[in-house]
Amino acid sequence: FLGAGAVSTINFVLKWGLRRLVAWVGYRSWTDHNASLLTMLFCAQYINTALIVLLVNAQLHGYMAEVPLIGRIRLLTKYVGNGNFHDMSGEWYVAVGVAVSTTLLAGVFTNCFEPLVTSLKKYVYVSCKYRIRAC
Repeated sequence: FLGAGAVSTINFVLKWGLRRLVAWVGYRSWTDHNASLLTMLFCAQYINTALIVLLVNAQLHGYMAEVPLIGRIRLLTKYVGNGNFHDMSGEWYVAVGVAVSTTLLAGVFTNCFEPLVTSLKKYVYVSCKYRIRAC
């Protein structure tokens, strides 16, 4: 569950940062703004949620050292591509599949927190603004 929590936290930070980036770019229409945000969020969260977990647990027999950018960074070649699984076997599904499923399940619930908190803040603000005695 720690890995799922970390991935969900990173996805939240990605969402926050990419919203700021898209707002900074300043698209002419909301359609372009939302399309750009959707594309960036999909790519970033897909890489963070599934691809990293897959590459860390795969045994690639040193092929990652030959990738131009990754091969020069020793920390990445130490962890990426040096996993325990040569193929998607039954053990892979038990170890990696459960981790990815847990991460996706955690993402379902953590993505609901931001709209919930925002709506609660608006409710308290409106309640305090129009009902002074309630606050």
